[in-house]
Amino acid sequence: MKKVFNEKEYWEKRYKHKRNLDIEAEELKFSAPNQAIALRDTNEIDQVNDSILEIGCGLGHLCRLFKNYTGVDISEEAIDIAKHAFPDKEFIACDILDIPKPKVKYNVCFCFVTLMCVPHEKIEIVAKKIKEIADTFIFIENVNFAEDGSYNFVHDYEKLFNVVKKTPLQVELKANNRIVYNKEYLYVAKN
Repeated sequence: MKKVFNEKEYWEKRYKHKRNLDIEAEELKFSAPNQAIALRDTNEIDQVNDSILEIGCGLGHLCRLFKNYTGVDISEEAIDIAKHAFPDKEFIACDILDIPKPKVKYNVCFCFVTLMCVPHEKIEIVAKKIKEIADTFIFIENVNFAEDGSYNFVHDYEKLFNVVKKTPLQVELKANNRIVYNKEYLYVAKN
């Protein structure tokens, strides 16, 4: 019998061990620098004046780039760590579908390799929710993984969002002492 993937349980376990890690060391790992560069290179964000929502913010390492930032993650553990590391920023622990509707839409919402964790039966509802809360949506999703039905899901993002820009990225990661190339796309969508 196939085990049903529990998103919240998975991410809580994953962030439990990060309690003892230095947030600075965590930030320098893997993709944080690449994400920051990709965001900057879109020319879609005014880092000082735009209101920013990050979905799947994890430990909140990208919050430093923005003045008006809100981070959301399903993991209460991750959000607790982020709140302590960055007390001047707003962080909310909730599922994507439970993000509170803002009084005014966010200028920009972004997420990185987060939508691929959303099951097929929820992705259209998630896309609708994102469109309701932000004017511009920037996201990076991995395209060279195998859909396994428990954690990774392949979606047609161009069908779900009004994609105005799609840029291929090749991210170099180190895994088990060897270089792995991760093929991803950066998407920019507008309402």
